[in-house]
Amino acid sequence: MKRRMIQFASPLVFCVLVGAACASGPSQASKPAATATSTPVPVGTIVQGAMTGASSTGYSIVVSDSAVWVLSEDLGSVTRINPATNAVAAQIDIGSGFGAVGLANGAVWVLNRNDSVVRRIDPGSNRVVATIPIPPPDGYLTASSGTVWVASLASNVVRKIDPETNQVIATLPIDGGPSNMAVGAGSLWICDHHGVQYGVTRLDLATNKVQGRVDSATYGPGFVLGCDGIAASDKAVWEVLLDGAKNNDQGADVGLAHIDPETNQVVATVTLPDEPGGYAVAADDNSVWVVGPSTGIFRIDPTSNKIVAESPMSGAVAVGMGAGKVWVITADSGMVLAITPGS
Repeated sequence: MKRRMIQFASPLVFCVLVGAACASGPSQASKPAATATSTPVPVGTIVQGAMTGASSTGYSIVVSDSAVWVLSEDLGSVTRINPATNAVAAQIDIGSGFGAVGLANGAVWVLNRNDSVVRRIDPGSNRVVATIPIPPPDGYLTASSGTVWVASLASNVVRKIDPETNQVIATLPIDGGPSNMAVGAGSLWICDHHGVQYGVTRLDLATNKVQGRVDSATYGPGFVLGCDGIAASDKAVWEVLLDGAKNNDQGADVGLAHIDPETNQVVATVTLPDEPGGYAVAADDNSVWVVGPSTGIFRIDPTSNKIVAESPMSGAVAVGMGAGKVWVITADSGMVLAITPGS
């Protein structure tokens, strides 16, 4: 579940920066319209399975071919689940607090904001084998082959960790409150949570240079305050749009922006029911999955940009893809749902 640190700003229109060029932004004629929703069907076969423990206010999930890893923030543990049986295989204590979990270089990486430490877990032993101190405040982590990334929204920096040395090797200034991150299309995509600069910043994985910035604030169905979640594949980037005027000015997620990595432009938006609790998103080249605690589970076709399947439910706060299934965490019980997608 995402924490919001909302800062209201004037509804300014910012430009899109590609390389070193900065234009005045797309014209009204090029602004993509929200796509219509097709007649949805249920998302697939949902199987209730592993319990991570008592309920928690926040979860993070990452999936490999051999394991599902779930961070329960209140419980202070990472639960390993066997995807073949959807049963708990191990539980590792890491300390409580807002954080995130990722996979890189054959290891599981866990950020714990309470003690500002990134822990490295060896899947072979299910033990913490290294701890990496990170200057506070922090709170967001993602990982890719060869790199672990940690974002500090309050400090406006993203830190790069080398998994070979377990050391921070770069601290990169990112304006606008960097928060949720995703790796795809050869880049790191960073949510600008505050919305005072840009919607999404694109960073080159090798050079640590900004490749582009995408202003998504002008594309939302209303005044979009900033990016509230992100997922990426080789072909597309999906940004969760937050409308700050919704929910009595407390904000609500209202849809997705589909960003084309070839152009750094928003090519479509997908409208979703207002979700004050925030949407979580996961994606590959073939499908996009979105879950919300008061709305349910949605599957979106990345080609048509339409909702093609949905299943109403309460409490869905985290979603991951892998091992041939979609995995959803429910906040009220810590239950892990395994979904076999329908055709």
